[in-house]
Amino acid sequence: MELKILLALLFVLAPVSACFSLGDLSSIEVETPVNVGRLMSANNVNVGVVGSFRNPIDPNVAVVFNEDGFRLIFPTTDAQFFTCSAKEKYIFVKENCSTGESTSEVGRRIYYMGDDFTFEAFQPPCNESKCPWILSMDYLEFPREYLIRCWNNVVWSCKLVNKNVVLGYGENDVKRIVNETLRFMVENRVVNLDKQDINAITAVARLGYSGHNNRLVKSKEGWMPYYQTENPVIIRQMTVGGCGKGEVVEGVPSEVISFGPSKVNPAENPFAVFFRNFLKFLGFDLEKL
Repeated sequence: MELKILLALLFVLAPVSACFSLGDLSSIEVETPVNVGRLMSANNVNVGVVGSFRNPIDPNVAVVFNEDGFRLIFPTTDAQFFTCSAKEKYIFVKENCSTGESTSEVGRRIYYMGDDFTFEAFQPPCNESKCPWILSMDYLEFPREYLIRCWNNVVWSCKLVNKNVVLGYGENDVKRIVNETLRFMVENRVVNLDKQDINAITAVARLGYSGHNNRLVKSKEGWMPYYQTENPVIIRQMTVGGCGKGEVVEGVPSEVISFGPSKVNPAENPFAVFFRNFLKFLGFDLEKL
């Protein structure tokens, strides 16, 4: 798949931003110090307010970064989905039936992201003691087992629509790419994570764990989405287009990142010229060195 569609998505990288973007749904973000200087020395890296490079583990996956963390962005494509809606007065969230949630002045949102379907329960604020929940679901293949286990007896109204989604990356694929990307970044001194960190991040990584509310952070209890930490500052708004400076991913290099020899010709390097002249001054015959 290509990244052309994905590059048009706007998103938030900075962990301090109090905002949620739809681009987060195709991403995984890890909050950890990044050695930007090390990345600047690599080949095929775009460095700016938000830097980017093409992932050597999977060239279709872009990596964007700043000094506070990095984000893996998976490619999206257009596909025909069934989109469904329903309304329920009460819902009961069972274990393993959701992968994220958020609360703000616009309401409460609980969602689940599967390999080929998504589920969302949204409750807007109101003056009543109990507001009705608005349920929505998108799927390529009807998620029968999930619905029976988690949301039995819901009556859905469905229609066929076009969606821009991540396809071809199952949960195991995503975790493998996350794991190998982390090991690549550690081996090249881009991030400082130990084996336990890598395994813990891999274990909890899912598409959608990105953005202020859902980025993966290390707490006293270990690696988890930010909203699960003690006393998180929950997002204040939701947007379809991003939330500030540095959200547009532009200029992702066509070749994957590498940490090979510099492309600078040593003969043209000012330091090399100075060093050669200095050796000549000391009387060394450079032809014999």
